[in-house]
Amino acid sequence: MLRSKRILSINIIMLFVLFSFSSAYAMPKLFFEESAHNFGKIKQGSINKHTFKFENKGDTPIDIVEAKPTCGCTAALLTSQTIMPGDSGEMEITFNSGKFKNKVRKTVEVKFRDSIPGVDPKLIDEEKYPTKKFNLLLDAFVEYDDAKSRAIKLGRELAMKRSKEKQAGAQKSPAPAVSDHATHSAIVAEPVKLSFGSIKIGTDSKKSIKFFNNSTKPSSVEKIMLSAPYASAMIIKKDIKKNSAGEVRVIVHPKEQGAFSGSVSIYVLGSKDPIRVPIGWTAK
Repeated sequence: MLRSKRILSINIIMLFVLFSFSSAYAMPKLFFEESAHNFGKIKQGSINKHTFKFENKGDTPIDIVEAKPTCGCTAALLTSQTIMPGDSGEMEITFNSGKFKNKVRKTVEVKFRDSIPGVDPKLIDEEKYPTKKFNLLLDAFVEYDDAKSRAIKLGRELAMKRSKEKQAGAQKSPAPAVSDHATHSAIVAEPVKLSFGSIKIGTDSKKSIKFFNNSTKPSSVEKIMLSAPYASAMIIKKDIKKNSAGEVRVIVHPKEQGAFSGSVSIYVLGSKDPIRVPIGWTAK
């Protein structure tokens, strides 16, 4: 009888130890509604955001130790670092498409573990209390406008057209090409027109005109003249080289309501006639 009581006591102690061990080392259960998001087609230099939702389906609190993007172009923002059993949370991911082109994939590595009360999750010994990892994927197709390549191509087409008409003894000037560029000999300006759209009175709106050189001879922006109310212009980059664009910036700062228009005349080195770019906006 005494032996049976001892065996029963030992069994009860072993069950208690096993239960305590399993409770202390229960694996955290963090579930995300989705593990990947595709932004689809986005513009180069755009800011894109997506929110991943998750839930603690375990029996113990979970600490999200870190949400680490693969590069500085991506950032993660948590609604809460500690998630109680049955609670949900959100993680907002921001992706800056910057200078990316075509297909892009970025990863955010999420590290988490069972919460230890009263201890900062970032100060816990990783070797003693290892974290679990989960990867969130972001896909996108970044569309970009290669203005320089298009400008060079247009310049070559115009030069070829003029050469053919000259050889044929044409007396009239070639008809102007319908395009998004203002041209002047070997210099191509983009865009052909600056439209500022609607601007609130008292605020500034800035846009740039860029100049591409289709010849091997260096050129430069020598002078600019602006004929438009409540607007100013400045030379940002004077030199126009083969592989380096020049730039003029136009700033509109309306002080009264109405629709306004004008033009910017840009004089380049070695030319008497300017490149004219119309500008327009509506002030509200």
